[in-house]
Amino acid sequence: MVDPADAIKFNAADLDRLAAEVDDPRRAAALADAAEALRELSADDVVDRDGLIREMADRHFGTFWSYRAKAAEMDRAARRYLAGARWRAHRKRLTLPDELRGTPQEFVWRVMKANGKFPGPVRLRQILPNP
Repeated sequence: MVDPADAIKFNAADLDRLAAEVDDPRRAAALADAAEALRELSADDVVDRDGLIREMADRHFGTFWSYRAKAAEMDRAARRYLAGARWRAHRKRLTLPDELRGTPQEFVWRVMKANGKFPGPVRLRQILPNP
C-alpha cells in the first residue's frame, strides 16, 4: 500500500500511470486515491508553491527591476528546463538531483513535484510582488 503521506513525492500523473500498471486491485485503488488527493491541493500547498516561486525570483532573478521582466525570464528558464532531457531524466526522481541545487531549475523541479505544473508568465506576475 502507498501511504497517502508519501504521495506528495509523486506527481498525480505518475500515480495514475502506476495505478494502471499494478496487478493488485487494492494497491491500484490506493494509488488512484493518492493521485486524486494530489489533485485536490489545499490552500497551504498553493501558498507553498507561491513561496517557492518568490524565493526563486529573489535568489536567481533579483537583477530584474521589473516584475514583468522577472516573470518572463523565469518562464523562459522553466520552459527550457521542462522541455529538455534533464527534466525527462529528473521527473521520476523522488529527491532533488544534486546537480540542480543552487540553480533556478531547483525551484522549477520543486514546484513541479509539489504541484504538477509550473505557472505561466501571467500567473507568475500575479505571484511576484509588484513594487
